[in-house]
Amino acid sequence: CAQPAELLAMQACGVGLWVLDFRTTRFEVSPRFREVLGFEAGVAETQRWDDLFALIHADDATRVAAELENHLDGMWPFDVECRMVTRHDGYRWIRVTGQAEWTEDQRVVRVCGTAEDVSARREAEETIRRSAAQLRESEERFRQMAENMTDMFWLEDTDRRNLIYVNAACGLIADVTVEDFLADPRGIWERAVHGEDRAQRRLHRDRRLV
Repeated sequence: CAQPAELLAMQACGVGLWVLDFRTTRFEVSPRFREVLGFEAGVAETQRWDDLFALIHADDATRVAAELENHLDGMWPFDVECRMVTRHDGYRWIRVTGQAEWTEDQRVVRVCGTAEDVSARREAEETIRRSAAQLRESEERFRQMAENMTDMFWLEDTDRRNLIYVNAACGLIADVTVEDFLADPRGIWERAVHGEDRAQRRLHRDRRLV
């Protein structure tokens, strides 16, 4: 378990602490831990492990129990994020970590751990995930629209003066693959545009890039 100085630092950072003693089955939590769950700091609302575990969302409980069991078996650290019901705010995302102490014959003595409300970070991550999904959907709708057009359609990077996208119609009308069109757009245009129209096309292009 953490040393006194580390415990003070954790408390200062808003991290709750807990200790589960396997010899006495006693479960102790810090005042900050109670605050994380919405209880008054001085009220020992949760003094049994079963009481705490009952606060975990049903969809997360099996995973948390399995992670703790694996840790007690010495497989890997106990570090999970789960939804726990609080007194006033419904379910909140709580990160729970723990470190067991074993005897020489590998019996668990106790587990010391932390509890931290990470709801704000989880909500921010979910917002980013939804925004990314919406962007992908928008890009896919745009791609389908462009690919289904019978007219030539392209996107140009005016700073670098090169094409970054051409639709299938560009390849069909110019009688080349889309990849070839992107690789040599200037040469494709020169070959595709009638000789008598090239001068006018260059004039329009130069005016656009000024």
